[in-house]
Amino acid sequence: MSSLTPSRAVSIVRELHLVADNAAVELAPAPRLDEGCSVIVCTRERPAMFRRFLLSLATQLPRPQQLVVVDASRDDATEAVLCDCVAASPVAGLVDYFRVDASGAGVTRQRNFALTQVRHDLVASFDDDIVLLPRCLAELEKAHRANPDVVGVAACIDNEPVTLTLQWRLRRMLLVVPSLAPGRYFDSGVSTPWGRIPPGPELIPGDWLPGGAVMWKTEAARTVGYAESFDGYACGNDLEFSLRMRRLGTQVLSASARLLHLQDGGGRPDSRRLAFEALRNRIYIQRVSGDRRLSRRLWFAYGMAVETALQAVHIIRPGRARQTLQYLRGVADCLVEELTRSRAWWNGGVA
Repeated sequence: MSSLTPSRAVSIVRELHLVADNAAVELAPAPRLDEGCSVIVCTRERPAMFRRFLLSLATQLPRPQQLVVVDASRDDATEAVLCDCVAASPVAGLVDYFRVDASGAGVTRQRNFALTQVRHDLVASFDDDIVLLPRCLAELEKAHRANPDVVGVAACIDNEPVTLTLQWRLRRMLLVVPSLAPGRYFDSGVSTPWGRIPPGPELIPGDWLPGGAVMWKTEAARTVGYAESFDGYACGNDLEFSLRMRRLGTQVLSASARLLHLQDGGGRPDSRRLAFEALRNRIYIQRVSGDRRLSRRLWFAYGMAVETALQAVHIIRPGRARQTLQYLRGVADCLVEELTRSRAWWNGGVA
């Protein structure tokens, strides 16, 4: 594994920053892949979380051979954090830092760009609010090397709830989901969460993997690519990507690879926009992930109606009325847009 002195790391970071600022970074042909592990992280104006992630990455043994950072920040705070952390203790064998403007911002665009810069056959993709626990990377890579048919291995999020909420039990009772098995996707448009899996050697198969806590086979991830039509907050992009990835191989969660997801409200849209994007993207996923049987479409419509009703009941909770009304307006906005698109299609226009 190559090593990198702190001074050289900082010079590489600054050099690549200048290239990106001058808009000279092109999507060059993907380099040849060596055996090893690269890490990509896409970030935007969350320097404190990014620093926390880098500090956890520095504790991983063995360390990854490459760290690719794609930064959509409008200021230099994230770059400064990277320079400080690398200068204090090299966090990877080689750091590749890229700054993108508004046209390249967005988690799906940033991830696609990062994939073109990866130089190893395995690539771990992490959100900037992740904290890696000891041997997380090693366990993810171990699962890949021992199982050639696996295309993706996710880590278990240690601070996820152990038991499912009452809402999930209601979804099961109302037949929105036929099972509460973790990591499943159903034609109702609803996917079950992974939750907190007890530590152990098991590899648990699923239909989808959390995109901010997963290691993919690089060639497969490049072949599939992230759907850049998932703009904004990109609700559901991990699910959509996983549903296409599973055509190329098995996807599993490693119960021995552990991390924390310390989410923060920063960067999220308001409830109206979030509801609009979530429903719009669910409709898109339902359209492209299976056939158009009437029974399947009816189950999806039923599932979305139940989802909306489960959210609507929050209107009676103290302090939640305004947020719930915003959510319902977002759902209504999406339905109006879908009806308009359908009408245009029937009239011979572009759907």
